[in-house]
Amino acid sequence: MKKFHFRLQGVLDYRISCKKEKERVLAARNAELAKAEQYLQNIMKRQDEFTEPEETEISMAELAVRRQYICALQESLIRQRQQVQEAIEAVAEAREAFVASAIEAETLETLKKKRFKAFSEEQKKLERKELDTLTVTRHRFRKSQGGEHGSSD
Repeated sequence: MKKFHFRLQGVLDYRISCKKEKERVLAARNAELAKAEQYLQNIMKRQDEFTEPEETEISMAELAVRRQYICALQESLIRQRQQVQEAIEAVAEAREAFVASAIEAETLETLKKKRFKAFSEEQKKLERKELDTLTVTRHRFRKSQGGEHGSSD
């Protein structure tokens, strides 16, 4: 009995490895996005905590330092929002690449399954034909053996 050989197995293996790489890249981009969002949340939390003065009376120098800090937080917030947006776009690009790669791999896997099914059906037909031939041969052999026994009686 012949073994099944998928001629595009090398291509399929390559597509599967590409899919795994794209999946790894997507996971990395998602991790970067989560990290950027967490940092953004930290900035917003510091900004919320610092906006209300703790003391009712503060000096002009302290007020100037507070304003500088608040401005620095606002600039950080703007930069971090931009980084989060860039991370979101990177995740979207990585997801599109992964989906395209997964579709290519799945297409070849489907083709392999169809070809294996056709191969299996062909093998079953050959096996049935061989069994039928053996059955006919056996029947003829028994008939010829029976014919010899019948003439000696």
